Amino acid sequence: MDEYARDGQRTYHLAMVTVEGDESKFHELFAAQDTTRVWREGKVELAEVKKIELRDLNGDGLEDISVSVTYGTFEMDARRMQLCMEAEEARIQSDGSRGRSFRSRW
Repeated sequence: MDEYARDGQRTYHLAMVTVEGDESKFHELFAAQDTTRVWREGKVELAEVKKIELRDLNGDGLEDISVSVTYGTFEMDARRMQLCMEAEEARIQSDGSRGRSFRSRW
């Protein structure tokens, strides 16, 4: 899984490569953007990869991939935006970092 952060936006990509004979194939399993830290009004996307497991799900003796994700949208209004900015400022003052992620529960 790759996670990229830029300008408050986080992008998640989950992919796998399979080999069939002498040919390899790339498969994108999940891609989402989390724009909750952009702090602009309008529709915001919330995305998070919770857990990735390799286990036999169907009893065939082969490992399958299980991915648990959260994904959705909501409207970022002025009140929520103000709360986000206040929480970010409090976090910066308490630990002095700007690079760590902040998760808010609405």
